[in-house]
Amino acid sequence: MLIVYKHTAPRFTRTATSQTIRGLRKRATRINDLCVNIIGIRILLAYCIKLFNIKINSFSKKSKLAYLNIRIISLADFISKRKQQLTFAFKKQIRKKILTMKTYLVGGAIRDQLLNFPYHEKDWVVVGSTPEKMVALGYTPVGKDFPVFLHPKTHEEYALARTERKTAPGYKGFTFHTDKSVTLEDDLQRRDLTINAIAQADDGTLIDPHHGQQDITDRCLRHVSSAFAEDPVRVLRVARFAARYQHLGFSIAAETIALMQNMVGQGETQHLIAERVWQEMQKALTEQHPEVFFTTLKECGALSDMLPTTDDILKTLTHYNIAPLIHSAQKTHDPLIRFSAFCYSFSNDDISAICRHLAVPNEYSELAVLVKKFDATYLNPNSWNSEKLITLFQQCDVLRKPERFQQLLDAWDSILNIDIAETEKRITTEDLLAAKEAYKSVDHQALIQQGFQKAALGDAIKQKRKELIDLWLEANEK
Repeated sequence: MLIVYKHTAPRFTRTATSQTIRGLRKRATRINDLCVNIIGIRILLAYCIKLFNIKINSFSKKSKLAYLNIRIISLADFISKRKQQLTFAFKKQIRKKILTMKTYLVGGAIRDQLLNFPYHEKDWVVVGSTPEKMVALGYTPVGKDFPVFLHPKTHEEYALARTERKTAPGYKGFTFHTDKSVTLEDDLQRRDLTINAIAQADDGTLIDPHHGQQDITDRCLRHVSSAFAEDPVRVLRVARFAARYQHLGFSIAAETIALMQNMVGQGETQHLIAERVWQEMQKALTEQHPEVFFTTLKECGALSDMLPTTDDILKTLTHYNIAPLIHSAQKTHDPLIRFSAFCYSFSNDDISAICRHLAVPNEYSELAVLVKKFDATYLNPNSWNSEKLITLFQQCDVLRKPERFQQLLDAWDSILNIDIAETEKRITTEDLLAAKEAYKSVDHQALIQQGFQKAALGDAIKQKRKELIDLWLEANEK
């Protein structure tokens, strides 16, 4: 909305009729959005006079306003035409940028499409663009190490085509090169496996310079080039892909296994940080055959680099028993239980050391420790007494975390009951659940009404729990 301000020029006073002012406002509205600094009709009129060098001092007041009205129309038409010219030039530049910039669907989405395997994410590579152009087109930059952008609508990741050069040991020892000269083939050359080095153009054409489609047909995990050896994370990724596609018949190419062993021998995997190792391990625990992840790392010698290098752990790894994890994976998809199964062959102290070393989340480490610590209680129900059961329930925090106690029972069922009859498993699990209910059934309010307070109330609750567990054991002849 335009606001009328009083101007000091003697020729423009408040004597103009309201009808004329309203007419001028209506005309000026056409150019208001382009002339945001023109904040009054009188200022606008003065601008018109200056622009067209109008000399109308000799005009009558009525003739002057009519003449200026014509000039406002001319100015509006001029600005409108100029706006169209600028808009056309801008769109032409955008079209030129888009024509020189090409996007390709790459990596896992193409691989899993060819395998008829479910996938949930799409990754794109952009050729012929720059970070500045991507931002100008509305993409949001998110990459820390190299230019990655989120699409303004789909929020899928678009990464500029890049090459990389090894500058230091470890998976962070790289410098990246991204500019319009980097081709799609350059980008695919740096990828880990041939099955991940396939791209798809907008018209559906597949670009496959490293014969990834043939390796998919042959069910082979093969590295793209010798540059594979520059990034130790790729050892973990190959092991994880082997775990994911084991049920489809995939195996690792002999030359790729040899290259991974050589990387371990040169100490590359020793530079992996714990958080990155755990990230890949956690993903592997959700695959159909998580045990393949660990057996692959053990085969190439990398597993010992992933864990603390204590004598006991190294000794356990020498004769590591993978059977608990295999059976656990067959019975549950829960990665917490599967991690407990992986840890079960180690001692309790070693499990704690492994969890600290890998910075494992508490929910994983706590369950793994409980599974090992109280396995004898589960395996020997005839030795149960109130003290053992109360200690178990307290350590599991069954009052506040009942779901963890159920996970503990499920873990024991999948890890320890390999050779035990189903009926015996069910009886042991049901008995522990019943004993837990007896432990939880203490009536706190009744004890308070009896006069127990503070520390005395806590002692009374403990005593009552012991009495209830003893009654349950007596009733069930334990």
